[in-house]
Amino acid sequence: MAQRIRLREICHARSGNKGNGVNVGIATYDPAHYAWVGEQVTEQTVAEYVKPVTSDPISRYELPKLGAFNFVIPGVLEGSHSGTQILDTLGKCYSSILLDMEIDAPPDWTPGSAGRANAASDVGVTPPAANGNGAVRLGCGSAHGWDNIEAGVELAESGAVDYLVFDNMSEGIGSFKREQAAGGRAYYQLNELRMPKVIAACAETHTKIITNMGIVDPYGIAQWTKQLCRDLGLPHLRVMAVLGDDVLDLARARDLRVAESGQPVSAFGDRLLSANAYISAMPIVEALQRGADIVVSGRAGDATQYLAPLIHEFGWSCDDWERKGKGLGIGHLMECGAQITGGYFPDPPYKDAPDLGRVGFPIALVDDSGDAVITKLPGTGGVVNRMTCLEQLLYEIGDPANYKHTDAVVDFSSTEITDIGPDQVRISGIKGHERPPTSLVVMNVHDGYFGVGEISYGGGGACARAELAAEIVTERLKVMGIDTSRLRFDYEGINSIFPWQGQSGPPAEIRLRAMGIFPQLSDAEMLRTLVHELSCNGPSGGGGLALFIGNGGMGERISLYTSVLPQEDLRYQIVEV
Repeated sequence: MAQRIRLREICHARSGNKGNGVNVGIATYDPAHYAWVGEQVTEQTVAEYVKPVTSDPISRYELPKLGAFNFVIPGVLEGSHSGTQILDTLGKCYSSILLDMEIDAPPDWTPGSAGRANAASDVGVTPPAANGNGAVRLGCGSAHGWDNIEAGVELAESGAVDYLVFDNMSEGIGSFKREQAAGGRAYYQLNELRMPKVIAACAETHTKIITNMGIVDPYGIAQWTKQLCRDLGLPHLRVMAVLGDDVLDLARARDLRVAESGQPVSAFGDRLLSANAYISAMPIVEALQRGADIVVSGRAGDATQYLAPLIHEFGWSCDDWERKGKGLGIGHLMECGAQITGGYFPDPPYKDAPDLGRVGFPIALVDDSGDAVITKLPGTGGVVNRMTCLEQLLYEIGDPANYKHTDAVVDFSSTEITDIGPDQVRISGIKGHERPPTSLVVMNVHDGYFGVGEISYGGGGACARAELAAEIVTERLKVMGIDTSRLRFDYEGINSIFPWQGQSGPPAEIRLRAMGIFPQLSDAEMLRTLVHELSCNGPSGGGGLALFIGNGGMGERISLYTSVLPQEDLRYQIVEV
């Protein structure tokens, strides 16, 4: 009888959300095992494995040159990441969940023979060269609005990059519109700490800044940025806003068809909060050509922000799809920051990365052909190697040969990833194809309200008492005439992440998470109230109540929908503030 092993003993993986599902990329440690894994980890076996949570058809894409497979598993998020009740809203845990699949061990298998991939030391690594070899030096300053400030500032101060890109966007644009309408500032508040340090450092090192932190108000945030420059004694820095991603009026006028439901936009009525198109890199290029030191945009794609300086510096033509595809591919590798420099990588004892408390953000040295070397500052924590780059390449791309962007289609099917030194990886062989005729439009829609409450149970019988608590809360809602059809209970420690596996023995503690979707805010608040009631009206041994949104409370449910617009219908404007 063949020996059975877990997939994680022979493969590593990365996952993330893709619409209402997840994208899981897996790669073999040893290329010789690629065919063996491919025979066992098929669309059918993965579908059977996740059958308890989705019956939707699964797609598998093959990347034999990289020893990797990419799976798209729809339906598991039960809606968009912003509208789901699932605790893992972004599908980040599914990589590890899939790695727990059991397969037959290959004939040459010996216990402990795979994995064990620890970081190489960066002792003796020289800093990225000054821009004398024709390469454009791109740095990642942030992967999202709440990202590590110190790593981005360190890159800004180093002088090791020509451009520093700060991705601040998510698809939750509607929530920022709500905040703006209430008199708040429509950007991530962490920028009030981040940007003064970054701007001062970039002015000193002559590094240009590109950021989509404009979100719903690029012009207003550009004005705020310009005032910050004045306050720092740097009034000469030129700040330009790129406008044109807000297509709410156009979406309504055209009554766009919604991809997820097939309905027209008009079916949302007043519940439609925002509609934003993924803009082209070209208006960012124009801002750079006009002498911008800082470019602030709205919904510019993550990778698009890295493509723009390459077009500007190398003079790539508008129809050079090959190079534009390469530039977008490099941008995709860079856009998630530390995810390519060792962050989100360790899986002890199989994979490790040192000193993540001081992780360095990535640098891409890109030549005129569009090929690049990925590296980081010497002395910083983390690691750059073939595996960190491969995991990031697989992240959320769907079909690797048809990864669509506004400016081109990226094709990773012939990509090669090669370790060329400690913390230095060469990326080559990315292809590009002609841009799609349409641009993706993301829409945020008011879809009711979330209610959340949590309570912990400890000691013997904790699970039974948590289950009883769930029954009590459900019954209390019914007594009050509140709809319980969209009520969900998670037993954290048993099934909140991995619901179909159960547990090997009785748990010593359980965190009960009650969550529901309701049409009225008052009903959502009542769920929180009823969980609070358990402290006096529920099972014994319960404590640690969470009563505020995030772990408890209530809040607006804003769901994500998508459509498309012809690219020629988009109108851009570059405004200097």
